[in-house]
Amino acid sequence: MLDQFNDIFNKLSQAINQKEFAKAKKLALKQQRLILSFEGSDYMPSAQNIIQDWDLVLNKYRKLSKMLEADLKELNANTRDNLKRLKGYAK
Repeated sequence: MLDQFNDIFNKLSQAINQKEFAKAKKLALKQQRLILSFEGSDYMPSAQNIIQDWDLVLNKYRKLSKMLEADLKELNANTRDNLKRLKGYAK
């Protein structure tokens, strides 16, 4: 399951860096379903290193989520500014 998560994470990072947001959305949803399926299971890792691996991967996920949120805020600000500019031209 961790390998799946890492694979999706890497693809998601690439999609965001390449500004392929439709692809990124699909991958994020796939990753979210994987997390939810993990939460619903009774999986209990037996080794400390497995817990540390999951902690590392989840921290990467949070970092990517914050990066995407920042990109979306910037996109919204740019769109708002462009709409204001276009509204001025229309008058």
